[in-house]
Amino acid sequence: MKELFYYLRDKNNHPICTVALMEADDGTISRGVAIRSEKEKEFSRKAGRRLASGRAKKAMYTKSNNYPTISREAIIRVIDTGEIDDKHYSFFIKSHFNPSLTSFEKELLARRGTDGTNKTEA
Repeated sequence: MKELFYYLRDKNNHPICTVALMEADDGTISRGVAIRSEKEKEFSRKAGRRLASGRAKKAMYTKSNNYPTISREAIIRVIDTGEIDDKHYSFFIKSHFNPSLTSFEKELLARRGTDGTNKTEA
């Protein structure tokens, strides 16, 4: 099982969302998302990775989607990054099995080495 992380940033380049992509040996993909609340004073990379990873694992092991994003504020904050377009509305499921990948996610997975290491940093 391979896992990689990336972050979505706001217009001031502050990270607001952690995304975990998990790829099983058979090529099955899951995505876990952790969106920072505006109530949180600081972005915690460790907490974001823990939440996103746990959600990606849940989707992979249950082969189902879980935890829809119901906060309008969170959805608007992620859309405002400009990284997600209307083709990827499924991004708003925080624990997604076999999601429609963005072009950036496809590129990240393609750059990934067969030994589980990144060929380049994202």
